[in-house]
Amino acid sequence: MKRKIIINNDEVEIDILSRSQEQIEFTCNGKHFCFEKVTQENNKLYLKNDNRMLCSEVYKNGNTTDIILNGNIATVSKGGANSRKNNIVLGEMVSPMPGKILKVSVKVGDLVKKGTEVVIIEAMKMEHSVKAVTEGVVEEIFYNDGDLVDGGVELLRIKDSE
Repeated sequence: MKRKIIINNDEVEIDILSRSQEQIEFTCNGKHFCFEKVTQENNKLYLKNDNRMLCSEVYKNGNTTDIILNGNIATVSKGGANSRKNNIVLGEMVSPMPGKILKVSVKVGDLVKKGTEVVIIEAMKMEHSVKAVTEGVVEEIFYNDGDLVDGGVELLRIKDSE
């Protein structure tokens, strides 16, 4: 999935090849990257890349994210329009707010209809139902029951069934 993001005021295109709770693989400006999540403690995220351990600090500030890695600071934001609403990709299901995943109601390969409940999130002591925005097949699920998620993160992806 190709996206445009802004890193230190430069817009770049990234192509996410695969992503899960534990790993992300992507290309950026023609270079291939693959990171495995080792652990996360507060704002510190420990990653492994080609048997090299990296420690980064991640701070979310509204529409931007500051990443500190090896003493270098990068400010990352979504490219194009500033609002998440304008950048949603058809079939991409996102968390409406930070919370805890109570239940993932579907599994990879399931056929879902528009409006089908796919995830239940608990936030502010209330349950929120995330419903399919399109009809299709569940292609990928990025979080499991019990996981904590930020607002606006992709929870799962639905591929058009045609």
